Amino acid sequence: MKRIVDGVNYYQVVFTLPEQLSSLALGNRRVIFNLLFHAAWKSLKTVLEDEQAYEAAAAMVLHTWNQHLDAHVHVHAVVPGGGPSLTNPGTWKNSVPPRHERSTRWWLVDADDLRFEFREQFLAGLR
Repeated sequence: MKRIVDGVNYYQVVFTLPEQLSSLALGNRRVIFNLLFHAAWKSLKTVLEDEQAYEAAAAMVLHTWNQHLDAHVHVHAVVPGGGPSLTNPGTWKNSVPPRHERSTRWWLVDADDLRFEFREQFLAGLR
């Protein structure tokens, strides 16, 4: 499989609404789906740029159902593990190695930070 940009890893990030909001989302599709995309992008951009210091990018797709055709509103984001540097303009920066010495895998961002930021962004928009 050819990568979009050679030498760059890609990550899948999923932003999911809690089941308790399914009825609200399906009854107010346009507003809630727009809010979901906005909160997902804003949180991804904020955390990625804070932790990795490169310009964020993503391709995002909305899914509204699970395999059993139950309401399950979520967005899949394909995110490159690199981008234009925010600290050294005109250069490319790849994502940094993991924090844990035992791990040999690369990471994109701290999942807890991203989860918290998404929740805050979504709730602010909901209010």
